[in-house]
Amino acid sequence: MTHDEIMKQYDPLIKAEVGKYYNAHIPKIVLETEAKIIARKALESYDPERGNVGAYLKQSLMKLNRVVNQASPVYIPERRLGMLNTYEKTWDEMYDKLKREPSDVEMADKLSVSMGDIRKLNQETKRKLISYGSIQEDSLIRNMHDDEALINFTFNKITDKEEKDVMGYSLGVHGYENLKTDQEIADKIGVSPTKVRNIKDKIILKLREYE
Repeated sequence: MTHDEIMKQYDPLIKAEVGKYYNAHIPKIVLETEAKIIARKALESYDPERGNVGAYLKQSLMKLNRVVNQASPVYIPERRLGMLNTYEKTWDEMYDKLKREPSDVEMADKLSVSMGDIRKLNQETKRKLISYGSIQEDSLIRNMHDDEALINFTFNKITDKEEKDVMGYSLGVHGYENLKTDQEIADKIGVSPTKVRNIKDKIILKLREYE
């Protein structure tokens, strides 16, 4: 049985282990991707004499605790998290429409909330990003400096133009200028900084998955 077949067979076990560690301040997709990476590496070093492969995978997936501990212990209730996601999506849509950052007044009017609520949403959005940003930044920086082959492989696998542009400008590869901030990249390709950040998240997860 190949590693891919074993991964497919034990996918329910992997998801069950992810469920034990999932909480509101770490995106589930981050944990699922980390779990698949841990499981695949575990299979590469698996010795049948160590016992049942399922038990071995389960023990290996205890490393997810490290991922959880890397994130800031900022708890955001699920209901509030939904409002933050709505705020980010609306901000992104208005940026695309207005071709500039929407003001707090415009956001308050669009969402039918008070200015006080908008200020709180601004602060909580930053907290949400910070709460798991260290995982993403660590992955990007490590892959950026240590594995040129992985970067080239991932870049060539990407077919979406915006993803390709964001990766190119973020890392300064394949003839792209190395831009330092999300705002610079956003201005260059004509999208919002929020969208750039979301695209970066996808790229980082792809880098981790292909690692």
